[in-house]
Amino acid sequence: MGENRGIVGFLKSIVESFKSKAPVHLPLDIDDDVPSFAIRKLTEILDLSFKGSVTLIDYTGDTLSLNISNVEDPARLIGKDGMTLDALQTLLKAFVFKKFGLTLKVLIDTGDYKNRREDQLRTQAFKAVKTVIEKNTRINLRPMNAAERRFIHTLFENDRRIRTFSVGDGAYRHIVIEKKTR
Repeated sequence: MGENRGIVGFLKSIVESFKSKAPVHLPLDIDDDVPSFAIRKLTEILDLSFKGSVTLIDYTGDTLSLNISNVEDPARLIGKDGMTLDALQTLLKAFVFKKFGLTLKVLIDTGDYKNRREDQLRTQAFKAVKTVIEKNTRINLRPMNAAERRFIHTLFENDRRIRTFSVGDGAYRHIVIEKKTR
């Protein structure tokens, strides 16, 4: 098989097209076109490997939120720690930028994964805080992506008992929770 098929070939062709062209800058009266374009592009990507239905959740300001339903294998679409969804968000953001010259925050969810993940992170973080306070120790949470770290930091930004901060690089960047010294 000399030609690239499937999602790998598709992604390689996208990368090449970004190298060869400058972004198109259009007037900002294109608001209605952005969601329909994003839905169409995400559907094209899903049709290569996952299948599923894409619907618009919200499009306000600089954020576009989409949901994918009717997927045969949602766990595969989500990927380890949501990595496949994160990759799809990045890819769709690049498509929108290339077509419209707009920098948007793109959020893609399926099976309410994002809310379930936030609940899981919240539970882990509160358990860690309890241990930090009871044992007067420092806890390193496992590595997580920037959005998850931001969620944890925001969760405890007004807590007078503990402080959170991030350490490490790249895929190893994680949150440290420790007791505040007075």
